Amino acid sequence: MLVTGAGRGYGGAIARLFAERGATVAVHDAPGLAEQLGGSCFAAPADPRDALAMQRMVDEVYRRTGRLDALVTSAELERDGALLGVAPHDWLNAFDTNVHSAFYAIQAAAKYMLLDRRGRIVAVTGLAGAYPGRAQAAFAASLGALHAMTRGLAIELAPKQIGINAVAPAPPGQTRLDSLQRAVRPEDVAELAYFLASEQASYITGEVFFVDGGLGGRH
Repeated sequence: MLVTGAGRGYGGAIARLFAERGATVAVHDAPGLAEQLGGSCFAAPADPRDALAMQRMVDEVYRRTGRLDALVTSAELERDGALLGVAPHDWLNAFDTNVHSAFYAIQAAAKYMLLDRRGRIVAVTGLAGAYPGRAQAAFAASLGALHAMTRGLAIELAPKQIGINAVAPAPPGQTRLDSLQRAVRPEDVAELAYFLASEQASYITGEVFFVDGGLGGRH
């Protein structure tokens, strides 16, 4: 399986959990983590904003492993900015990092999943995609686009037995307590991603799962 954006957000925790449970994990954007995981895990470098580079990376992952059962995308850039302070490059960068990189990885992986007629895709997004905070327009718009993309691709890929879902957690280290009176933990997100990437979730697709301890429900 492949985890993109493993060097930021919740990607590292997800890669670690899969490796602990015996998966061969190709780790994108975190070569040091790939070394730590050891075993059959390996680094998979590529510029996530370059569609051709991502396709070449996925090609190499498939060549080395002979299969691509699961893809987790977790390249999240959060940069708050009030409306008049958001420069064009800030807006474009939010979409390059959060939307385009995920789409390129999914498009590249789908080529092999469609060939094998199996596969699970999990897009790690964020709570702001549905419940943005103050001065989060660019960030929230990019995550909302990921939610829409997830639902759209689910319709397209379901007949080929490929499932795709999104996981939208509260930010790492969220200081505001939620209804459960604790911050979200990396393992909370990793466990859900692991389940959605498994055969036990084979009848679940096109959903956005909020991991926020009830915080979203208070809006």
